[in-house]
Amino acid sequence: MKKVFTLLFLLFFFLSFSQNPYQTASKSAPTFNGSDAKSNKEKKLEDIRFKTLKHIETKTDSVFIRRLGLKENDSISFNVAYLISSDGTTPMDSIQIDTGVKTLDNYMKLMINSLPKFVPALNPETNKAMDYKINMEAKFTVNERKLKAIFAEKKEVTNIPPILEGCQNEKFDHNKISCSTTKIYKHIYNKLSGHKPSLPEGVHMVQIMVNFSVNESGKTENIKILRRGLVDEKFEQKIIEAFESLPNFAPIESLVTNVKRVYTLPMTFNAKGNNRYIKAPIYKDDRKRNTGPSHIIYTPQSIDNRDRNNYIKDRIFSY
Repeated sequence: MKKVFTLLFLLFFFLSFSQNPYQTASKSAPTFNGSDAKSNKEKKLEDIRFKTLKHIETKTDSVFIRRLGLKENDSISFNVAYLISSDGTTPMDSIQIDTGVKTLDNYMKLMINSLPKFVPALNPETNKAMDYKINMEAKFTVNERKLKAIFAEKKEVTNIPPILEGCQNEKFDHNKISCSTTKIYKHIYNKLSGHKPSLPEGVHMVQIMVNFSVNESGKTENIKILRRGLVDEKFEQKIIEAFESLPNFAPIESLVTNVKRVYTLPMTFNAKGNNRYIKAPIYKDDRKRNTGPSHIIYTPQSIDNRDRNNYIKDRIFSY
């Protein structure tokens, strides 16, 4: 009888302190450095997104903002995907950011790569550390020469961009310009090629960055030129009209809820004063992006349509 009682006591003890489903779900998500490891999975992921944006906000100085040509109250938004590996780090080669501006891509990748070490997620079956992928939307505005994070309403986001007709079967590769991006540049070029911009005296070429959204129906809207006044107002209006005339995209759905959602996409291109609008070159699929030195602003459109190694130095954009 005493042996039976002892066995029952040990069984009760084991069941009482064994991991419950709530704890298992919690450990299946990584924990940001210094955060509560006992929080539920949803809270942990929300905390990771919040602190990732705050990390970028804190580390970005006015010099970089000036290099991008951003002014007070300008805003930028883009999607980010990165891996939190089983050792708690964020490997550089896992970070996916494609804003269309190489300097911005590289800088934001460095910011993600410099995140403090995470407590890795645990595999619920083996209880061993595992890789975990984070998908999030990053939005910032310029306030007092600093980036300020904009925290959107709570919703599921995806790093999969909207797709144009003819690009549905393309496999995503963050080292290459996408099929849809190439089609967008071709469309914009065709719409603007007959219009010559008026540039400030002594300036031969400017870089123009445009944000636009793709709504739930796949239609382009909320078109915004981030830095106005680089070209004449008439040409700015032609830019907006060119983006408004883009063909409909395939609507993007949330990865979890399947609810159609808005997607904001930044684009950048050059306008040349002594010629017409500069066409974005069409690259072969096997040609990869050249990262280039960090102090050089990458332009996906080269003056003479040569290779991707054509760069424009910062001083051209400093006015």
